[in-house]
Amino acid sequence: RCWYSLFYFQWARGEFESGIAEARRALESDPLSAYMMMNLGCCLFTAGRLDEAIDTCRRAVQQDPDSFVSRWALGISLGLAGRFDDAVATLDAAAGMSRRHSLALTALAGVYGQWEKPAEARALYRELTDRVSRGYVSPAHLALTAEAAGEREDAIAFARRAWDERDPSFILWARHFPQYRTLHSDPRFAAILREMNDQDDA
Repeated sequence: RCWYSLFYFQWARGEFESGIAEARRALESDPLSAYMMMNLGCCLFTAGRLDEAIDTCRRAVQQDPDSFVSRWALGISLGLAGRFDDAVATLDAAAGMSRRHSLALTALAGVYGQWEKPAEARALYRELTDRVSRGYVSPAHLALTAEAAGEREDAIAFARRAWDERDPSFILWARHFPQYRTLHSDPRFAAILREMNDQDDA
């Protein structure tokens, strides 16, 4: 029910209220679960209900202070709400506790992009592109980080690669994850979304 709410209703179909309802049912079944709280928080921030998202994600962090994903969700919620200092502090903590996982750096770059601090976003983009020579980095993460850094051509190229490789993160996020929304107005990204939708219909 937890994944059904977020991955299917929210990120695949864009049925935000249905996703929130399912996430609430999941939390009711396990009310002390930090993961269930985080999942509801993600549904709320995807739907633009940011105050509720922040409160829910804060409860998840309080319930499990060692949860990387709860801090990640809280940081994104704070960033979307324009609370940039708090978002950066939260995502810095998430990066520190995860050995600078690309998911944390991608979210952090997104906040810097929203904050109109391209130099900081570019530094994170360079960090991830440098990492590619040593190991795998999701092209979906590289696309978002490039977009935050103001590198639209790179962002589109990585988005194309992510779809061509059927990167699971891209398939989950490309349609409705908030940090992808600035790319939706680009006709090249819209063409990728049409390909995704056409395959779904096939």
